[in-house]
Amino acid sequence: AAPHPGRTTDDGVLLLTAIYAPCVIVAAIFAGSLTDRTGRFKWCLVTATLAFAIGAVLGAVTGSWTGVTILAILTGLGYGTYASTSMTMAIHLLPDSERRARDLSLINVADLSAIALGPIAAATSISLSGYPAVFITSGILTIASGAIITAIKKAH
Repeated sequence: AAPHPGRTTDDGVLLLTAIYAPCVIVAAIFAGSLTDRTGRFKWCLVTATLAFAIGAVLGAVTGSWTGVTILAILTGLGYGTYASTSMTMAIHLLPDSERRARDLSLINVADLSAIALGPIAAATSISLSGYPAVFITSGILTIASGAIITAIKKAH
C-alpha cells in the first residue's frame, strides 16, 4: 500500500523532504538570530528537543499521512532550532577560559550522543518490539540530549 493515496513510497519521501528541509532552514535562521541577539539559549534548546522528541514519538503512534507530515514539521523545526542554537551557544561559551572545556564537552556529548547510541538503540529496539520502538527510543535520546544541555551553568 502507498503511504498516501495515489502515490508511491518515493513520492512520499520526496514530499516529506520538501516539508522537512524548509522547516530546518527557517527554524535555524530564526532561532540562531534570536538566541544570538538575546543571549538566552537553554529555553530554545529545551523547546527544540521537546519538538523533535514529540515528532519522533508521533512516528511510533501514527499511521496516517497527516501524522507523518506533522512529524516532518516538528522534527524539522526541532532540528533546525537545535543545530543553530547549540552552535550559537558554543560560540558564546568560548571566551570563558575557566568553564570552556567542561561546557563545550557537554554540548558535544548532547550533540553526538544520539549519533553514537542511535544504531545500537535502533537495533535493540527493533529486535525487542519492532520498528515503532525506534521512534520512541529516538524521542528518549533526544530528551536526554536536552537534559544534558541544562547542566551548562554559564548559558541562560
